[in-house]
Amino acid sequence: MIDFIVKYWVEVVFSLICAGVAFVVRHHVKLIIADKKRHEEDVLKAIDVKFDEQKEGMKEQMSECYSNLIQVVKESEERSMEEDRKIHKEIDIINVQRTTRKKLPIGICNVGRAFRNECRRLLEEGHVITLNEYEAILAEHVTYNNLGGNHEGDGLFSMVQVKYQNQLHIAEIDN
Repeated sequence: MIDFIVKYWVEVVFSLICAGVAFVVRHHVKLIIADKKRHEEDVLKAIDVKFDEQKEGMKEQMSECYSNLIQVVKESEERSMEEDRKIHKEIDIINVQRTTRKKLPIGICNVGRAFRNECRRLLEEGHVITLNEYEAILAEHVTYNNLGGNHEGDGLFSMVQVKYQNQLHIAEIDN
């Protein structure tokens, strides 16, 4: 009987020890899982915080960049408007001087001088006027007249026209 009791109590004690070890292991596994889960949540929260910080930083940078871009566009627009005003002022001065037959500014006089010099070059003996040269001098003559050019340029242009027409006539005869 003692053998029976010893055997019985030994089984009970070992069963209790095994149950205790299982309970402790199970408890530690739950703690490890909970700790792991808490650690993962902390990491995710830290990542979210970093993302939010970076997002805010990017928003600030984009806002600053947008403000700078708007400023650059405004400055460019102001410069363009100022240049437009200068050009319109110069055009108005030219129109007033042309209509009142006042003396034109030196720059405009140079346009007339350049036109007359080009006519003289085309009229040089031996020079054959090409179609491109004729079309260019024709456009310059219109500009010359619009700027209030005088009869000297018109006379030179008339001679260029006659020379060009004679060249065409001679070319037709040769063909």
